[in-house]
Amino acid sequence: MIILNRYRVADKRRFKAFLVTSTVLLLLLTSMITYTVKAYSYSEIKYIELQINSGDTIWDIAREYGQNSSIRKDVYEIMEFNNLQDGYIYPGQTIKVPIKN
Repeated sequence: MIILNRYRVADKRRFKAFLVTSTVLLLLLTSMITYTVKAYSYSEIKYIELQINSGDTIWDIAREYGQNSSIRKDVYEIMEFNNLQDGYIYPGQTIKVPIKN
């Protein structure tokens, strides 16, 4: 028998099951509270729309409107934001360029 302070545990297996169940419930409750707090932290991405002219490239647009220290990161963000598979843009096309607040 295990003696905890003044109490004696009669069934070790039931006591361990109680401890495991209590720990799991506590972890579940903590994760649910944490998840609920994160759900309200969404912020909408602002952007500008640009009409592509002849001779424009994504690299030039990223260099002019980019917000990061790396042009490659700006190019990647522009391509992801517009769902572009490659780096080709065409005159007359309209693309959205994300901007920081």
